[in-house]
Amino acid sequence: MVNPAANRKIAVIGVGAGGAYGIDNCCLSLPAVLDARGRADVLASPLTGEEEKALRQSAGILKEVIGRLGL
Repeated sequence: MVNPAANRKIAVIGVGAGGAYGIDNCCLSLPAVLDARGRADVLASPLTGEEEKALRQSAGILKEVIGRLGL
């Protein structure tokens, strides 16, 4: 039997932010922990205030474009 916990990897993937950095309802390229089954948990790395502001701004732009496209 494979132990999923033993086969965990960290990768930057397109994933729903899930509330990380105060961002919901938006997919971004973020570091995540992947297990043997392919499930991902966002790994909220420490960011400077400027980095977090830029990330939130990017999420806002994506949400705005998605809204304009009606998706």
